[in-house]
Amino acid sequence: MGDIDIKDDDKALSLQNQNLTQISVNKQSCSRSLQVTNFNASKNSIKQMIGISIFQNLRVLNLSHNQIQKIEGLIILKQLCALILNNNQIKLISGLEKCLELNTLVLSNNQLINVQGITHLTKLEKLQLSHNQIEDLENCKCMNIEQLSVNNNKIQEIPKFFSQMTKLKRLDIGKNDIKDPQQMIVLRDLKLIHLNVAGNPCSDKAIQIAIKFPRIRFINNLAAEKVLEQHQSKVPQKIKEKTEKVQKKITQPVVPYDLEQEQEAVIIKKPKRSAIVKVEKNKQFDKKQKQRVKNINLDAEPKIEKW
Repeated sequence: MGDIDIKDDDKALSLQNQNLTQISVNKQSCSRSLQVTNFNASKNSIKQMIGISIFQNLRVLNLSHNQIQKIEGLIILKQLCALILNNNQIKLISGLEKCLELNTLVLSNNQLINVQGITHLTKLEKLQLSHNQIEDLENCKCMNIEQLSVNNNKIQEIPKFFSQMTKLKRLDIGKNDIKDPQQMIVLRDLKLIHLNVAGNPCSDKAIQIAIKFPRIRFINNLAAEKVLEQHQSKVPQKIKEKTEKVQKKITQPVVPYDLEQEQEAVIIKKPKRSAIVKVEKNKQFDKKQKQRVKNINLDAEPKIEKW
């Protein structure tokens, strides 16, 4: 497709699936570009965002499902509220310095390793970073966020500053690498309504903590009441399994005790030399005593020993 043509009344310009490789407006339409507030050029083959700056009054920009590697050309777009760039090849969050009105940022299914370049976005409410390679959220300090999706990453820890994100209502942190369920306590006092922790090593134990959150209504995309029922049903089952294990141990067949076999199994040790000598001496002593008894003369007068 050639240059983009803008009609007189076009405020929302949709160019999905048009085989676009670049953003280029024909000369006749340049003056009308200022009236466009919503531009959708998703599902094309656009590699660069150069040329987007002609739409100075854009509020919503959707360039998802393209081949974009870098966020650029947004310096003039000071009224931009929503930027949708999921399913591209972006490795770094940058170029948002002047987008102070931004409240929605979608960067799912890219190649991000970390989160940066967004702390100045004080009006940001919705942030989607799922399906990337993000390892930590230390630079995700946007205190006005209400919805945060970071599922399918490599996150191991929930930062402590999350306890200060008092407006957070939806958190999807499923399918990461969080091992310690006690990290859920950081979220305890927030206004969380929806929490997804499924697919983490600590998922089962994390649910036991999250179910006690005061405002929680959905856990792992299930109603909290349903999750509670499932959890309670598992408890008797676990008790039953443990009881069965104990019963199996108790009912195991006991091998009968055979005294004769036990006696036969006794190993008679060879006596020590000192013991043999002692026995021999005792025998000799007994012979001498017997001889003395035989030699006693009962008719002889007894000798009275002097004291």
